[in-house]
Amino acid sequence: MNSQVLSAAASDAGGARAIIPVLKELHGRGWSVTAIFSGPASKLQPEECPEIQCIHIDDKLDPSECRDLLKKLAPQIHLSACGLYNQMEYSLRLAARDLNIPTVGVLDAWHNYRERFTRTDQPVSFPDHLCVIDETSLTAMKAAGMDASAITITGHPDLEETVNQCRKMREPWTHKIRHGLSLADDELLITFLSDPFLFSSTHKPYTGVGAIMNDDGSPKFGYTTDTILPATCEDLSRELARKARHATLAVRPHPSEWIDPLHEIASQYSSPHLDVVICEQGQTREWLAASDAVLGMMTIALLHAALIHRPTISVQIGLNESGMNDPCLASQLGYTRTVLDRAHLSHTCQKIINAPEELITQPANGRLPIEGSTKRAINVIKSSMAQFG
Repeated sequence: MNSQVLSAAASDAGGARAIIPVLKELHGRGWSVTAIFSGPASKLQPEECPEIQCIHIDDKLDPSECRDLLKKLAPQIHLSACGLYNQMEYSLRLAARDLNIPTVGVLDAWHNYRERFTRTDQPVSFPDHLCVIDETSLTAMKAAGMDASAITITGHPDLEETVNQCRKMREPWTHKIRHGLSLADDELLITFLSDPFLFSSTHKPYTGVGAIMNDDGSPKFGYTTDTILPATCEDLSRELARKARHATLAVRPHPSEWIDPLHEIASQYSSPHLDVVICEQGQTREWLAASDAVLGMMTIALLHAALIHRPTISVQIGLNESGMNDPCLASQLGYTRTVLDRAHLSHTCQKIINAPEELITQPANGRLPIEGSTKRAINVIKSSMAQFG
């Protein structure tokens, strides 16, 4: 019987992807690993970590049931994603605290730091130790009230996974994706990464802390997929027709997104020179590796694309009028180009078709700690177990 037993919780897609490389590595080392997933994380599990034993629960699982679940699993340590848009990660951290099970959290993004560990009228649920991405997130977590001695810069395990996997798998992934789409050698594959503005057929928007829609249903940053994707399709189609070329625009829905509007846009904006297709199958990093260029709005997947040296564009037409700061992580860090108006989008589409290599951007100053992120997170887990005996 394995002496090292770990439970892990995730609901939001970003949080799940941040901990999955850690779970896979520990599983490979012989640990007994059980993932507790809900919502988008449950959707990801069959594709991204089928080897990990998984319990799928409702996000609103009662706190007493959370304690009962951890009692049954009897982990020596609990690993937690740190998302905003769920209850279960928070509840399981509190349950672990009640049961004297040490917790390690893994931060997956650079925003809404304290809010990740609070819920309305409930206590703060900081983990015993937290893995953060870089100096910026370390400073922000200290400002959010967490003890500096409980925070370790590890890097982002999912970013490391993308870089490492694409080094080994770019050629077979490219063949697989292009063959699946029946693309000719001279046809371009462009990937569009969507964001979750709506999440149900009632057109219910994402609102609240960290959301990208206002309470009245208007877009917080001045745009939605419904405005950005059609503009992108139109400008790509125009330039492709001018050059007598053909491309496929593969639209990757966010795991939390209601996708019916995407199918409507794909049907409306496909043209003789541009096939617009909704592609849910496979892992996002496979599509990034196979793409001639990548566009999106604010998703962290744009950072993944830039780190593997794909021409990567954040299209945020309407941002200036909203009065909000740029929410795109990859743009803030200097890895992507940001398009803020239609003229710039048209010029960028010309570059994508004629000289995409000119759009590849790398920051002049500083580098993210990518290599070794997963092992550093595991070292935090092991040291936390030793500390708690």
